[in-house]
Amino acid sequence: MFKELDQLPDDSIVNIDVEEKASNDSSSPNLIIKIEQKAATVPLTPASKRKLVDINLTELSAPSGAQIQGMINEAMATSSPRTACGSIPSVVFSSVGTTRNFELREPYSYDWNRHKITVARGFIYDRASIPAGLFLIATKDNVGDPGPLIHDYLYRYGGKLPATQVSPYREFSRLEADVLLHELMTKCGVKKARRDVVYAVVRAVSKRYWQGTENNY
Repeated sequence: MFKELDQLPDDSIVNIDVEEKASNDSSSPNLIIKIEQKAATVPLTPASKRKLVDINLTELSAPSGAQIQGMINEAMATSSPRTACGSIPSVVFSSVGTTRNFELREPYSYDWNRHKITVARGFIYDRASIPAGLFLIATKDNVGDPGPLIHDYLYRYGGKLPATQVSPYREFSRLEADVLLHELMTKCGVKKARRDVVYAVVRAVSKRYWQGTENNY
């Protein structure tokens, strides 16, 4: 159902509403996601809007652990090193045994607002911290690799990276980490509607994963 989102022209206006419901399982937040689209030249009115997606993830069953691992194994058979995202260098990683984790094989750097962020070689992460219930929207293979890598790195440290990993040094807020994810998805060619949905969901549910108490907004 999300193929239609990828086919929308980038000047389309997409209204995304994400509502989080209480859940006993923090790895699979219960979300209601509503997406509507209208032409850029038409005023936003109920009559002009076209419903694209209306999903209540509380009513969907998430893939099992075995299914998720199968997706990872299949992707890894052909996906490391990854291809470059436009002008952005590829991320070189490898799977960690039979786990769901991956290890960065080469340092990865990105310049943002005159600050170079470098993810250290050996960083262990899961490529994209996508709750199982959100696989309908995004997978580890359709959001690009640089964005999730740097996003996970910033979240892991709560925006306070080691001094050697940012030049010149500064700390980052959660909002900046999420904006960076969106920017890198854009540079990797992820369609606007999909990256906007991913960004909206991240802003709505990822606060719990930020490893710090400061700049968590």
